[in-house]
Amino acid sequence: GWLNIFGLNLLLGLGLLYFFQGLGVLAALLGRWSVPRPLRWAITILLLVQFYGMVMVAILGLADTWADFRNRPPKPSYSE
Repeated sequence: GWLNIFGLNLLLGLGLLYFFQGLGVLAALLGRWSVPRPLRWAITILLLVQFYGMVMVAILGLADTWADFRNRPPKPSYSE
C-alpha cells in the first residue's frame, strides 16, 4: 500500500544523501592518504559504475554519521 511506497521513497532519498556523504568521506580519505589525483578519479568512477560499490559508499556515508571519519586527526608517526 501507500506505506510501502512511502518507505521505499524514504529509503531512496536517504540512500542518495548518504551516498553523497560517502563520496565526501572517500575524497577526504584518499586525499589524506596522498593518493594521486588520476587514481582518485579512477577509484571514484569505478565505484560509480558498480552497484555494490555505490552501496558500499552509501554505507561509508552512513557510518560517517557516527564515526566522523573526515574530522579524525591523523595518527602520529613515530619515525626518528
